[in-house]
Amino acid sequence: MKYFIYIIVYAVSFVTNAQDYIIESNSNNTILKTIIYPDGEEYIHIENSGLWKDNKGDYGNERCIGIIKKNKLNSNVEVRCEHINQLGEKFWTLKVRNSELHQTGGGVSTYIAGTGKYKKYIGIECPYGVNYIENMVWYTQKCKIP
Repeated sequence: MKYFIYIIVYAVSFVTNAQDYIIESNSNNTILKTIIYPDGEEYIHIENSGLWKDNKGDYGNERCIGIIKKNKLNSNVEVRCEHINQLGEKFWTLKVRNSELHQTGGGVSTYIAGTGKYKKYIGIECPYGVNYIENMVWYTQKCKIP
């Protein structure tokens, strides 16, 4: 009986972990176009492209376009991305962040549309973390996929 309980606990923990969906990406060709106001507030148009991989064995490229509104207190970010995997399947995300930190922070990525296997992701919201270093962006998201 004791071994049966261990097997059940192991199976449940494996199934729970199998539901996690993790994406890591990086971009090294970020283009920023900035307008700086007299009070120091900044309006930044951001464009970048890079590579991504996930914990399900998929990988591909991505391109993102968005805006960053930055003042002395916080940064408001809204970026839309198109991702294409190795099979040509696509998904589109909206990444939103409001953070006191400008170079790093966390937000929510929402799946807006998808083709192929990514259709089932539409509407799912995933927390993410991001770090900007010079013209590079490092990004990781982790969420539960039904």
